[in-house]
Amino acid sequence: MGIMAVCTLGVIWWATDEYGEAVARTMGLTVFSLADIWFATETSDPRHSILSIDLVGNSVLFKGVGLAVLVTIAAAELGILNRFLDTTDLGIDQWVICIVVSLAVSIAAEVTKLLRLGEADDMEAGPAESAAA
Repeated sequence: MGIMAVCTLGVIWWATDEYGEAVARTMGLTVFSLADIWFATETSDPRHSILSIDLVGNSVLFKGVGLAVLVTIAAAELGILNRFLDTTDLGIDQWVICIVVSLAVSIAAEVTKLLRLGEADDMEAGPAESAAA
């Protein structure tokens, strides 16, 4: 969760000077929403990489992710939600920034899974094989 906070606040801080307060708030909301979506997909199977998970096979997760993506886009792009949420439309470059920054959650989760996989291999090898290596 700390990564989501750092990414969200970092984008808001940077985008305020770059694009103005309204766009910065919208980008922050978008980064946080997308990071939550990536986090949900990453934690659906804590032992396997997101690249090996059958997302379509898990219909509840697939529908939830699809709905969350649609709501995230709508929050930034629909006029009625712009007025209600005090957001504004984002440009393509701003969307790309939000997507790339929010992927830090997936990168951190994948690294953690990779490190845990290495630990699990060491445990399965047992003390005799580990000492021989």
